[in-house]
Amino acid sequence: TTSQGPNSNSYIYRTDGVEQTNTVRGGVTTSKARWVEQKLVVDVHVRTPTGEMDFTDAWGLPADRGPLTVVRTLRGPRGEQKQKFVYDRDGQ
Repeated sequence: TTSQGPNSNSYIYRTDGVEQTNTVRGGVTTSKARWVEQKLVVDVHVRTPTGEMDFTDAWGLPADRGPLTVVRTLRGPRGEQKQKFVYDRDGQ
């Protein structure tokens, strides 16, 4: 939810390395996803009316049923930034 109300986006990723295009909130994203060991790695290029940005997400789900972890590396006009998102399973 944002200050403008609820917000939802849908993305389609192929996991075989073939480029996929998605349109989100007036911007266009191109992405390539692939498996690197036990992680799904998604490279994304975003084009919007206000500029362009690249980011890489590395999705990991441990075998012990621990939390889903996404490490995002953003590359844009302000340099490189890292973010980490941790999603716990219901009931844990």
